[in-house]
Amino acid sequence: MGRARAASGIALDPVLDALTRLVPGGVRRRAVAAGGRYLRWIEAGREEPVVVLEAGAGDTALAWAPILRQVAERTRLVAYDRAGLGRSDPPPASPTMAAQAADLVALIGAAATGSCILVGHSWGGILVQAVASERPDLVAALVLVDPAQEDLLPVWVRKVAVPLLTRALPPLQRLLVAWGGTERLERGAARRWADGVSCDRETRRLLAEAYLHDRTGSRGEGRARESRAVVGEVEAIRGLRGRAIAADLPLIVLSGTRGVPLHRSRWTAAHAALVAARPGAQHVAVQGAGHGVHWDRPAPVAGAVLAMVDRLRREQKVDRQADGEPTLPG
Repeated sequence: MGRARAASGIALDPVLDALTRLVPGGVRRRAVAAGGRYLRWIEAGREEPVVVLEAGAGDTALAWAPILRQVAERTRLVAYDRAGLGRSDPPPASPTMAAQAADLVALIGAAATGSCILVGHSWGGILVQAVASERPDLVAALVLVDPAQEDLLPVWVRKVAVPLLTRALPPLQRLLVAWGGTERLERGAARRWADGVSCDRETRRLLAEAYLHDRTGSRGEGRARESRAVVGEVEAIRGLRGRAIAADLPLIVLSGTRGVPLHRSRWTAAHAALVAARPGAQHVAVQGAGHGVHWDRPAPVAGAVLAMVDRLRREQKVDRQADGEPTLPG
């Protein structure tokens, strides 16, 4: 089948192949024009509300593979590649929070007719909060998965370590490529990640191929550019903190409990403070999970998303009853 598609001129898409095998009913590929550029997204499932998944820095739609099956069985979901990542067109300039939030707004407008549940991991947690503050009409609820915290990155890391690493990494990467080390490292990481997503051998093989497809070559360069750029967005994020998000917006924040980032206890405490002043908001510390909570412990993350789905459906049912509209049982 792969050879036939290649011969017909249709570009192969390892991510689509892997996720179609992983998710019952398969996934569908679509694209949206944002400022003259195209963003590739995958979607799965049916019904409302729509769940939009925003990955961490340098990650693509594939990063959400561990929870796609559980969520798609209950509602419609959309996950996408930000500009310059995966199969999305590159941005016209270095990535910024404002530009990426604008792309997310464009995607929501194309993917849904009403407000959505936004789910953001790490840097994606910052972006979904930015959209919730600027376009509350598009956001029905937020689920933040170990969201980034700008003030916990030491000044010396931002001003000294990151610039040094930025200059040192390209020659180191060239050396690794010359020795064949980069490919071995990436293949090992791909296998470990895929083994944690599925028990099926063929699905794991396809997931590992998709992982490598999204993280090597020119796509790997896009990841590096975005990761470097977001470090410089500290002041923009501080400005975001000063803009209010509706106090009654449903919110769940999930934190890891081990490993990176630095100062894990302070990072998790910042997440707790984020919900402390918000009535009804929840903070869940997921035991045994690192920064990639949805990779280490996908069940609590999928559970939080589906809890929001159920909550919104109950509220919509009550609203219809109050308006005198007929409702179906359940």
